[in-house]
Amino acid sequence: MIIEIRRYRLHPGKREAFIDIFERVNRPALRDAGMLVFGPMRDLEDPDVVHWMRAFATLSDRERIKDDFYDGPVWLKELEPQVMPLIAHFEPFGGGNHRRVRDVQRRRIPALRIRGPAHPACRIDRVAYPAPKVRP
Repeated sequence: MIIEIRRYRLHPGKREAFIDIFERVNRPALRDAGMLVFGPMRDLEDPDVVHWMRAFATLSDRERIKDDFYDGPVWLKELEPQVMPLIAHFEPFGGGNHRRVRDVQRRRIPALRIRGPAHPACRIDRVAYPAPKVRP
């Protein structure tokens, strides 16, 4: 299984709008395209950061599904115009190497290869869903 761990820094104050669009429109579209989608999850320390993951059975499935989705009408006509203006930066797994969204080539996003369900790199102890709102 291939898992992408994605972290987006959103424009200030746009996290709830991003999560609303993600939950109503983006996640169902990604799942309809063949991706397993987990999240979105609110960062507990930064009000402008959101995390989510998506999984694919194989690397070849990942490339095919992403190509079909991002070159298709659902992304290009419906989702991209709503989602992309909310995202300030994409931060690859592990942090660092921050890049502006328009500088990221979506087919070159790093992914993890998971070998078996007990692999320590993919251990998740607890995921709260829906993402809890943080009280000040």
